[in-house]
Amino acid sequence: MVVSTGYFQEILYRVPLDNWRSYETAVAVDPVPIKAAITGVTYLIGDWLAQANSLQKEDKSWLDADRTRLLRATVVGFVLLGPLAHFYYDFVAELTDWSVPSKILLDQTAYLAFYNTVYYVSLTVRDMALAFASQGLRTSSFSLRCSCLSGRASLSSRVVAVRIVVDRIVA
Repeated sequence: MVVSTGYFQEILYRVPLDNWRSYETAVAVDPVPIKAAITGVTYLIGDWLAQANSLQKEDKSWLDADRTRLLRATVVGFVLLGPLAHFYYDFVAELTDWSVPSKILLDQTAYLAFYNTVYYVSLTVRDMALAFASQGLRTSSFSLRCSCLSGRASLSSRVVAVRIVVDRIVA
């Protein structure tokens, strides 16, 4: 006796498996662009969901999301963070003598700090370039406003300070 599950059930069963096989094949052939694209899309969806949550509190539609911000998050994910993650996890895979908890500790401390720093520095550099281009600001006037950054502050506090200055310049 042959039991038919139906066309719709067959599609629901086969599509995820076929997509996974296609993904594995694509990653085996050219891993960096595939992982970069996935990271870019993930950042797009994540930022859109974050904006939708904020917009919902203001009784606005999720379609009112800041498209420039969405594009920025997507580009940073695609250009920087996707390739960075690929090479980092290849590096971690080579650490065969490390225990799994050690790799998790490395991932959740040093790599996480570096990953977040790359994200925020890239946004800051982009914002500074836009501020200079749109306002026609000279480097000397910007450096006067940022003179506080030449002290003994950590990199992350400098990034925050530059972001604050850039936000004030653009506003």
